[in-house]
Amino acid sequence: SSFDSQEKGKDSSKNISFVEGNLTKVYTSVVVPAYLVSLIIGKRGENIKSIVNRSGCEISFHKEDSKFLTTEQGIKGRICTLRGTISQVSHGYKVILDNIVRLETNINGPKTVE
Repeated sequence: SSFDSQEKGKDSSKNISFVEGNLTKVYTSVVVPAYLVSLIIGKRGENIKSIVNRSGCEISFHKEDSKFLTTEQGIKGRICTLRGTISQVSHGYKVILDNIVRLETNINGPKTVE
């Protein structure tokens, strides 16, 4: 399935549910800063495989040649799609977001609240 590019300032996630067998499955997407994608995936896909194994959800990133999206902060991003049961997707989503925060903190330093 494909996602339409979204303009700056618009909600960057989509949530869809469907039934597969006896389970209700969902998928959602989040825009990940493009400069963090390779770090989240890891060497030979090790990091993303670990997230998939721990959460049980399927995770994919749209190809780089897809139109880049812009995050609310004006940073180029790529769409990350997560698919599975609600529990699997919510766990995978949390891990992806935690990784983004951790990596941004390592790269840019901690954010201060003003």
